[in-house]
Amino acid sequence: MNAKRRMTIGHNSRRAILGAVIAASAGACAPQAAPPVAPEVAESAGCYALALGPWLAPDGTLLTAARLDAPSFLPPSRVQLVPVESHVPIHGHYQLEPQPGPGDVFRSATWRVGADSLILEWSSGGRLGDSVFFVRLRRIGGNYRGRATAETDVIKPRPYREAEAVRIDCPGSR
Repeated sequence: MNAKRRMTIGHNSRRAILGAVIAASAGACAPQAAPPVAPEVAESAGCYALALGPWLAPDGTLLTAARLDAPSFLPPSRVQLVPVESHVPIHGHYQLEPQPGPGDVFRSATWRVGADSLILEWSSGGRLGDSVFFVRLRRIGGNYRGRATAETDVIKPRPYREAEAVRIDCPGSR
C-alpha cells in the first residue's frame, strides 16, 4: 500500500521550490566579470585616429597602387582598441572596432600590444587569397608611429606606408 502512495506537493511547496530554482539559476545567467587584462592592454585600450602616408615600395620609392587604395582594402581612419579577447583563436589578440563589414576584403580585425609596441591587424582569413593588413607601431609618448604593410600572396614585393595612431576621445565618452 505504501508503494502505491503518491507523493503530492502542495501549492505553497511548489512555489517555494520554483523560487529556489529561479534564485539559483539567476547567478548563472548574470553577466560575468571580464577576466583581468595585462596593464599594457588596459593602458593602450581606447580610441585612436589612424593616419597613413602614401604607398611606398620596399626601396622607399612612391607607388601608385590603386588596388591597395580600394576602400574595402583600407583600414578605418578611426579605431577603438577594446580590451576583450578577440574571437580569433589566438591568445593575446583583442577586439578592434569597427569590425569588417560584409563587402570588405577582410573578415577580422584584432590588436595586440607589447611593452612599447602596438600591432593592428586586418585579415582576410584566406578569402581572396591570403591578405593581411598590418599596422606595426612603436609608442612615442601617448601616441604610436610605425609602418603599415599589405601582406598578400599576390602582391610582391610588399609595399608599406608610414603610419601614426593618435589617441582621441571615444564617441560618447564625455
